[in-house]
Amino acid sequence: MKTKYSSIFLLILIFLAGFNSSKAKVIAGDIPPGGGYIVDPRISFSVVNYDTDTTGSIDLNCDNIPDLTFKLFKGQTAYGGNVVFLYVHNPVYSICSDTNSFGVKRINIYDLGDPLDCNMSFTYTNDTIYKLGDYGCFDCVGPWTIFEKYIAYSNGVSAGWIKVTFDLMDSGGPSAITFSSNEFLTYCNPNSIDDLNGNTGFEIIPNPTTDGIVNLQYKGKINSVEAFNSIGQKVEVVVDNTKLTLPNEKGIYFVRIKDEAGQVISRKVIRD
Repeated sequence: MKTKYSSIFLLILIFLAGFNSSKAKVIAGDIPPGGGYIVDPRISFSVVNYDTDTTGSIDLNCDNIPDLTFKLFKGQTAYGGNVVFLYVHNPVYSICSDTNSFGVKRINIYDLGDPLDCNMSFTYTNDTIYKLGDYGCFDCVGPWTIFEKYIAYSNGVSAGWIKVTFDLMDSGGPSAITFSSNEFLTYCNPNSIDDLNGNTGFEIIPNPTTDGIVNLQYKGKINSVEAFNSIGQKVEVVVDNTKLTLPNEKGIYFVRIKDEAGQVISRKVIRD
């Protein structure tokens, strides 16, 4: 009798464990039961000319510093090919990718509603560059066109997803290749972070700037200033009291200050 009840109890535990495990799974395109936020990174770009590229970045942890960057590159067909790369700047994040890939790892792709099970020939890997798709090169294996599919990332505790669409087929001609991403799952609230930063009194004026010279306005004392480009690399800037001079290159920069209390605040500034 004891053995019978022990077996029944064990079966109940297995059932509950399976039930809880299924509840805890993250589904592509959905917010998990534990909560999260869906954010639109507003990434949408195209490339027409050969040997040119464009990039767009995603901030996964709401610190206004890019964690991931997508790069769309158009090469001469059959020589360089057309490629979408994913660069990871923050080592906290790993990407579900093919463990059998030679060279640059290839990212696993999910459909809407798929559980983000990164297993079999895929695993979450820490690397700095991944290949999402390609077309027109000698070693290209695709995919070259996808519509509203999902890739998976992990911060070591939770998995998340990023929705992507791209078309790399130009048939060797002057047609544009395209990439877009309009949703990703994050576990921080970007709206509350923005509200918090808005209440600190830190402003950058003018923004956008045409000459790269801006004034830092802050209600407290600024102890240090750092700046990062759109792909998360720290850049050299000149700081003279509250005047800051950005690099010569046009683009998006993220300026981060630390005040005398140790509080860190970030702001985005555009140099036209």
